[in-house]
Amino acid sequence: MGTALAEHFKGLIKASGPIPVAKYMEECLYHPQHGYYTGKNPLGKSGDFVTAPEVSQMFGEIIGAWFLDLWTKLAQPTQINLVELGPGRGTLLQDFLRISPDSFTQAANIHLVEISKVLRAQQEVALAGRNVTWHQDIDAALTACGKHVTFFIANEFFDALPIQQMVDTSKGWVENCVEYNEQNDNLVFTHSGLPMKETCSLAVEIMQKIAGHLRTNGGAALTIDYGYTGGETGDTLQSIRKHQYNDVLTWPGEADLTAHVDFAALIDAVGRQAAVFGPITQGEFLNKLGLSVRVESLKKCSDSQQIIEIEQAVHRLTDSKQMGDLFKVMAITLPNSLQPCGFENVYR
Repeated sequence: MGTALAEHFKGLIKASGPIPVAKYMEECLYHPQHGYYTGKNPLGKSGDFVTAPEVSQMFGEIIGAWFLDLWTKLAQPTQINLVELGPGRGTLLQDFLRISPDSFTQAANIHLVEISKVLRAQQEVALAGRNVTWHQDIDAALTACGKHVTFFIANEFFDALPIQQMVDTSKGWVENCVEYNEQNDNLVFTHSGLPMKETCSLAVEIMQKIAGHLRTNGGAALTIDYGYTGGETGDTLQSIRKHQYNDVLTWPGEADLTAHVDFAALIDAVGRQAAVFGPITQGEFLNKLGLSVRVESLKKCSDSQQIIEIEQAVHRLTDSKQMGDLFKVMAITLPNSLQPCGFENVYR
């Protein structure tokens, strides 16, 4: 057991019985005192994992170019909202805004949905001098956005939202739960006797709100995450600590918990409020947006070691055995409004 949150779960389960996986995941990540995201510095070599913006500046630059193209197609409105959900250390937006013209940066009101005080401090440094407002949740961000065109970015955001998990038993599909084994003094999985359907209700709710905001005010949303498009089975809940996978129940509050994103559920959440493009693989998206051109441009002003690092970054971002196929990219815009680059066909 060994962590403060483990002791919290021990008392909670003793008092009230097994807790659903969704409750366990929520407490592990967002508990006010002991949650992983409320007090830890999760990113980088000294943290537990690395996201695509941290792999290379090219990632944020290409995402920026994608949104700048849409801004141009909208006739360059002079006041817009740029909302990032779970912005990490602010690296993606830092790279995005560096390649943006002054007319765009002056038009953009930046809204960051971030609960981590540690990461907020790093974002303040990365985005110093920018017009930035921080919010605890999506509702506060949408209220602050008002009635303006809004661009949403969600890179590795939905994978960190609590999921309801189901297990196939002789009695059918039932909810997976966490129990305390007093004899061995550890947490173990069990299940309820209640039938259920696996879902991430919070992810669905957030996507519905984003789509609704776009329908009223215009704009676009780009979601990038590792996940699947429906029909797969298997346990997608995982724990990462110090860049290594470990047992989900071993380090509550001290390890990152994530689950593969069900893109089919996100598409259903959008409904007919907006047009859905993709999902396509991250490798395909980056290549269609001109990654190779940016690579050659960077190589021209790089030494031999830097060229090796650039090639390694491209491999990690696009190779099918790295992030290239596992990560998917999905865009939503108003129906019959904007044709985003990189996507050949509208899903719906």
